[in-house]
Amino acid sequence: MFGDIHTEERFEYCYNEPDCVELIQEFVPMLNDYAATTPTDIYVEGFMQESGQTLNAYSRNIYQRTQVILDELHDIRELKHLSPTTGKTEMAKRKMAVLNKHKRDLALIKKPQSSNLVDFNQIYELCFYHATYKNEMCKYKNIKWQFADARKSKNKGAFNFLSFTNDLDGFKEFYELFSLVNKKIKKADLDDLFFDQTHMIEKLRAIHICAFDPDAVVETIYDSPLFVKQLNKTISPELLGHLSLESFKLLVVRYFDMFKMHDKGPLAKILELLVRYADIYNDDDEYAADEVAKIKQILAELNEIRISPELALQYYYIPLAMACVVLDMYFILRIHKVKPGGMVFNNKKLVVGYFGSSHVESLKKYFVDIVKTHEVEFEQDTEESDGIRRINITGDINLDQYAAILRSKSKSKSRSKEDAVKSRSNKSRSDSQTRRSKSKSKSK
Repeated sequence: MFGDIHTEERFEYCYNEPDCVELIQEFVPMLNDYAATTPTDIYVEGFMQESGQTLNAYSRNIYQRTQVILDELHDIRELKHLSPTTGKTEMAKRKMAVLNKHKRDLALIKKPQSSNLVDFNQIYELCFYHATYKNEMCKYKNIKWQFADARKSKNKGAFNFLSFTNDLDGFKEFYELFSLVNKKIKKADLDDLFFDQTHMIEKLRAIHICAFDPDAVVETIYDSPLFVKQLNKTISPELLGHLSLESFKLLVVRYFDMFKMHDKGPLAKILELLVRYADIYNDDDEYAADEVAKIKQILAELNEIRISPELALQYYYIPLAMACVVLDMYFILRIHKVKPGGMVFNNKKLVVGYFGSSHVESLKKYFVDIVKTHEVEFEQDTEESDGIRRINITGDINLDQYAAILRSKSKSKSRSKEDAVKSRSNKSRSDSQTRRSKSKSKSK
């Protein structure tokens, strides 16, 4: 697991450090070599905009030119011998030179660079696409590239609980209106919120459920067709026992504990008033006399509510927290998918996750503390050191050695489950280096 803080200024390369590996240009080729002999999946956050669509010549040209720029930006191998101070200076000069060199092409790159994860997704964008594009344009074909972001799933023409938070950008600004002492909320403020917002009543009620009954949201997600499909692919009764509805409710607790100290009474009133306005609102801005009176009453009640900026932000984070749960739940189910006709013992694979750091912390809690199927073999959080995030693959983490162990275990099908567990336990005690080569939880 790799965790990304979604701000570019918090990322820093490492120089003159033999154990430090640059994720985009160095770790992925290592992973691809390993994937030549052992099934390897990598999951990232976010779906691409054109996934599944036919790429025309224009789109391919944009992709190829984008990749050239990002390759040059992240290829720092010739700078690794420098000291950290000199390296930062040289990297800044190099970055400016690359940007100036490709100034005309930069206009074609539509997505803003908000983190290293954005660059990662852009460089390997076509690796996630249909096999046709992967074979033609992906440099690392051995890896099975996966998306874990079920928040981007869409049900055309219908309200979808999995993705409703994608349309909530205006809510943060709306909540902040209540924290301004001299600001009077007007009808135009409500109209700005409701403009181009479909299924608004369902969204408001969904926010209410997230705030006051998150368990009900988990049940809704767990029973949704997308998640039932993933559960049906997990054919092992033992695994299904781990991936229970109750285990996911415990996962939700981590995200929602932070809201317990805050008063949610004003939020309930705000949502109630917005639902009342949603019943009246129309795009033509033409209202009967009784509707005008109701709107005035709603505005009067809204203007009686005042909350602090901190509380307004917490209210906005409530539905976003549930959106994080959607990603985590989907990733957990996807990595436990067993091949058709296969069994758990021959479904061994390495799974690499690269998400926001909050997801990594929650997933670690789920696997280690809730279902207790994993242990933390290695963990590093360099956020305390000036917010610099680094990726260290130390000498005692040997992917090839781990692959040999998995192949050996797969051949020994006749061994009982108890013997296999005992053997793994003995191996862990006798060889700490081997233990380090198992799945790792990292947060940067």
